[in-house]
Amino acid sequence: SIGGEEFFSYLNVSDGLRRAGGEEWNNWHTDITARILKLQNQDGTWAGSHCITGRVAVTSAAILNLAIK
Repeated sequence: SIGGEEFFSYLNVSDGLRRAGGEEWNNWHTDITARILKLQNQDGTWAGSHCITGRVAVTSAAILNLAIK
């Protein structure tokens, strides 16, 4: 299972790779977008399964990840 802290880790990695650009960023963005969308709940939110991070925080991290272009 995945916890909410992973979503924040993904956001930090996305930020760094986006700044660097290139093929590594393109590959990461494609993969992490698919992973995040796969983890979305039926009600449109995201939530960690084994941590104290709340649904609002995890959803915001997921959306910020998806918004990075």
